[in-house]
Amino acid sequence: MKKHGGVIINVSATLHWSGSVFQIHAAAAKASVDAITKVLAAEWGPRGVRVNGLVPGAMGDSVGA
Repeated sequence: MKKHGGVIINVSATLHWSGSVFQIHAAAAKASVDAITKVLAAEWGPRGVRVNGLVPGAMGDSVGA
């Protein structure tokens, strides 16, 4: 990793920020993705690995919208 670095892109959602009825499974999974992204950025960033989270936002007519 030190020699070449790298990039990790994790995709999440806004679902867990405000809460949605009957979506505990998805909210927990997305919150975990966000936490993993932050921890890996802090842990691997100094070793040349860039870790980013992508949250595209709510999509109309979907369960999380």
